[in-house]
Amino acid sequence: MRNWIPVLVVLCCSQFSSGQVATSRPSQPNHDAPLIEKSLIRGELAKAESLVTKALATDKDNDDLRFQLGTVQVLRAVERLMQSLYANGVADYRDMLPFLRTPMSVNPSPRTVSYEDVRQMIRVWIDDLMKADATLAPIRSAKTLLPLHPGLIRLDLDGDGTSDWNETMWSIFEKYSGFGITAKDADEFLICFDFSDVAWLRGYCHLLVGLSEVALAHDFHELFERTGHLLFGKIKTPHTCVESPNRLWGFGRTDITDLIAFIHLMNFPVAEPERLKSAHGHLKTVVKLSRETWDRIVKETDDDHEWIPSPTNGQHSVIAGLTMSHEQLKAWRSFLDHLDDLLDGKALLPHWRYPDDSGVNLRRVFLEPRPFDLVLWIQGTAATPYIEKGRVLNSGVWQQLDRAFQGGFLSFSLWFN
Repeated sequence: MRNWIPVLVVLCCSQFSSGQVATSRPSQPNHDAPLIEKSLIRGELAKAESLVTKALATDKDNDDLRFQLGTVQVLRAVERLMQSLYANGVADYRDMLPFLRTPMSVNPSPRTVSYEDVRQMIRVWIDDLMKADATLAPIRSAKTLLPLHPGLIRLDLDGDGTSDWNETMWSIFEKYSGFGITAKDADEFLICFDFSDVAWLRGYCHLLVGLSEVALAHDFHELFERTGHLLFGKIKTPHTCVESPNRLWGFGRTDITDLIAFIHLMNFPVAEPERLKSAHGHLKTVVKLSRETWDRIVKETDDDHEWIPSPTNGQHSVIAGLTMSHEQLKAWRSFLDHLDDLLDGKALLPHWRYPDDSGVNLRRVFLEPRPFDLVLWIQGTAATPYIEKGRVLNSGVWQQLDRAFQGGFLSFSLWFN
């Protein structure tokens, strides 16, 4: 979730808060507003999807319309997830842990949520993202363009049927970044998403689905029933002692013993092993789509309100000051090669408990699943079944990547996906 989708919002806000938004590029051509934009600005996502679906039905080969439909479907997926979280009374720990803040307020009257409700919420999220990916996948035109004013897009985050200024992308951006931003800034901020961004958006769909599949692959009902009150307002649990958390040792609704229990319960049996295989496939697809994204970017010859700029033709990002050098692109492609090798078992992940010539075969972690125990993975014994001798990606590899990105490799990797 960082903007055009909340993922993009989070990226801009959390990773680039030291930069400035380039809200005006008068030297660039004017673009006609896409069919969906008026509805998106009103927060009418269902209407936007209906309009573009009907238009695409009579013009099946129009990749611009297909891009619009896929984008709306991603937005609706995010909106539906946010509405579910709000209805379930998801907690907001912004005062204690700013990175856990949510874009909507806390529901004062949440429904009672069960373990199965949470699993179903994740299943719907997966299905919604895969629907969007299926829409975007057939796009083949290198001239595909989707100009949007992402800051004006509204989402009905709390499901009350309306979307006010606090539910615009720009308002969310301002909350996370701390920028002094005006409505005029939002009106002038334009991104022209293009053919390369189609692959970029698909990559994020597969990344989010892959992570969600990992969650569903495991049985976390004990964690939920014993500590779910840390995350949700009301939970269905046989443990009445956590229905009204003890405040003697803690702060707010959180007791220190609950936090200890939360870590202790990060021990999950495998419930659906096929989902781990699916997650592995999605992560492989993320790598493939990232390569496609950059193969398309370096072929671009324009400089038109770019989201991710090319290092080959002097493009500029709409986020002022963000550039991509040849060295960084080379390092990123190298990272993708390393990631592919890790997912294929051709390279190994290092573990502090094992010698330099031995590491974890990540491919087998996905394809030969065992119960996940966070503490034992950190300690080392949970890694034992997957330890092999071979080429280990030691700290030198990661240090080289970090140098290329001047200490900001994580930020850039979230931007690039």
